[in-house]
Amino acid sequence: MNLIKNISFLICISYSVNIAQTESRYSEITGRVRDFETNKPLAGANVVAMNTNYGAASNLKGKFEVKLPSGTYSIKFSMVGYEDLIIDNIVVAGNETTVIDTSLRQKAINLESVVITPKTEKYDATSLTAMLNRDMIMRSPGSAQDIFWTLQTLPGVSSGSDDSKLYVRGGSAAENLILFDGATISNPYHFEFMGGGLFSIFNSRLMDEVKFYSGGFPARYGDRLSSVLVINNKTASKENLGGEVTLSLTDLNGVIEYPVKALNGSGFLSLRRSYFDFVYKLIPDLKGNNETIPYFYDYYGKLDFNISDYGKLTFTGLSSYENLYGEYKYDHFNGVMNSDGYNQSFGTRLNLILSDNSLNEFNFYYSKSDKEAQYPQNSFENYKFIEYGLKNDLSLLYQSHEIHLGGWVIFKNDNVSVNLPGEINFYTLEDYKINSNGNYILYSLYGEYKIKLTDEISMNNGLRFDYIDKLKKGVLSPRLNIAYAWNEHMSLSFDYGWYYQSPMAYEAGANSSLKFKKAETVGIGIKHQITNELAVNLELYNKKLYDLVTNNNQTGSFLSEGYGFSRGVELYVQIKPDDNLFGWFSYSYSIAKRKEGIIRSEQYFSFDRTHLLSAVINFRFSEVWNISGKYRFGSGTPYTPVSASYFDQSSEKYFPILEIQNSARYPDYNRLDIRLTRQFNLGIQPLEIYLEVLNVINNRNVVHWIYNADYTSRSEMTVLPLIPVIGVNWKI
Repeated sequence: MNLIKNISFLICISYSVNIAQTESRYSEITGRVRDFETNKPLAGANVVAMNTNYGAASNLKGKFEVKLPSGTYSIKFSMVGYEDLIIDNIVVAGNETTVIDTSLRQKAINLESVVITPKTEKYDATSLTAMLNRDMIMRSPGSAQDIFWTLQTLPGVSSGSDDSKLYVRGGSAAENLILFDGATISNPYHFEFMGGGLFSIFNSRLMDEVKFYSGGFPARYGDRLSSVLVINNKTASKENLGGEVTLSLTDLNGVIEYPVKALNGSGFLSLRRSYFDFVYKLIPDLKGNNETIPYFYDYYGKLDFNISDYGKLTFTGLSSYENLYGEYKYDHFNGVMNSDGYNQSFGTRLNLILSDNSLNEFNFYYSKSDKEAQYPQNSFENYKFIEYGLKNDLSLLYQSHEIHLGGWVIFKNDNVSVNLPGEINFYTLEDYKINSNGNYILYSLYGEYKIKLTDEISMNNGLRFDYIDKLKKGVLSPRLNIAYAWNEHMSLSFDYGWYYQSPMAYEAGANSSLKFKKAETVGIGIKHQITNELAVNLELYNKKLYDLVTNNNQTGSFLSEGYGFSRGVELYVQIKPDDNLFGWFSYSYSIAKRKEGIIRSEQYFSFDRTHLLSAVINFRFSEVWNISGKYRFGSGTPYTPVSASYFDQSSEKYFPILEIQNSARYPDYNRLDIRLTRQFNLGIQPLEIYLEVLNVINNRNVVHWIYNADYTSRSEMTVLPLIPVIGVNWKI
């Protein structure tokens, strides 16, 4: 309670300081910021008097108000995804009010920064790591136009191998909160049983705004330990019928958008279908000695209606299906594998502008993930996760402070059955069995207060409460983020918080005494905009983990006996010498250890990568030609080595003798991707054709080892060899 009192005391002091400063100013600039093309108001646009610390952000109706001393100023308008606008020689004097109404143009299509630049006017003490839009994802080299592959170039974010799963700062993929149009998606991967989830179920061509927090996320987001990914899809045009056809590495995609003028709304439908099953027949090297035929398709639809000038109602629906059939000829995996996966998500959102400074968002959603896989030796994995929930968020947005108040009510229902004998459980070589189901209701309340204490200091405080009815347990999560603008080029940041994650419903079904998993994190950072062409960001973090869930394969029991830690340092360098050349470099050093799952003592986390390096470069060498490249390196992840084997006469099989868990590492991960793009105009419609070569160096990045019958030798299982891809993006 002392921590809560201290936070409340700081809030009261900061509010008083802000009022005193505001009252001392006697001149102001007001106005409204709109989108140049649509004339819609832009909320969150930065309005700054250049070479000063005076500025503000536009509210929900695009309105802004900047109070400052009398004088002559250059006013800069900026917003992510839009071109900056500077208006010079604006004179303010006495008690007069100067009115400026202006419009911002969207930036031309190119690869822009994916990490928020460390300029003081853009740092808001919320620990936002990255903000992306559709064009950034679509044109990121080697990303297969997949949001998860794009995020893997950020510091502290790794993958298992050539897959789309995110492991953030020593966290597991299940510790990431993924919000898709407001709905929580628990399993957003295609082919999770093949290399750990090759691609996401999301269509990046529809994304309007993506926010990513790699740590220190605010109190409005909860029930996760590691990171938050917020995806909001675009709104279709209310004026014109349009569409898009895209051919990429993974799929053929079609989008049609249409106005619904009778209801003052619009909508779009998308369908994408992979063509791996066709390509695998043309490129035998993809299959190797084994026959593997995967395919998937996704449907997505969205309807937006303006029910008034101050209200918007949205309906969304996502449905996906996948199938992977394979015939394998390994000693310990000889026979047929067949897996099916279904994902469904339906939701509705109601956004109401209550006043110039207040917004309420109500959200209802239903999501379901149902994946089944049958393997040789009568082994299998079956997962069924159902979740539906109600969420409400009230936002009060003012010039110098924000308040967010809200709550969640979420129902979860899991049914899991797994039977993997050690001989085909390539990841641990130990028997893995689960047969459990369960359900519960999670109740959550939160309050968040962001304020600018002075011209140099901003702070975001939060408190969250989560309660599970079945466990009869509740937890409080205090959060604190502080940003200090040392000068106009450099800022410091600090974050501290407790983050809780509820156990899975099937785990709670087996043991109603389980606790919330907990992470206590602290982070500090320095952001320096050295020049307009060069920015550097350095961050250090430490995360302690408590009450992680362990399981006993012999008894099938779950206990809250796990623990661990992760700590590291991350460097990010962004360069942009001119409008035609842009790139970034990131490096992370980290250590992550855990006692979790079937690991019997604290060992290296299964997805720990000590060194992680990414480099991306994008060069436009003419008006229509562009070349880009991406290189990623990562230290090998841990695995449990085999020291010897023994022959069991009753089963007439060899079984491995294992060394210390996760005491060896796979070979280092290396991959280079290159992309060449040519833009055309087909009549008045833009057309883009690109040639992309994935894994140019043809490095066989190991997913796991495949052992022979007596475990005396092994071969590597890999996913992506060198692959050339021709892609087409055509807007109709």
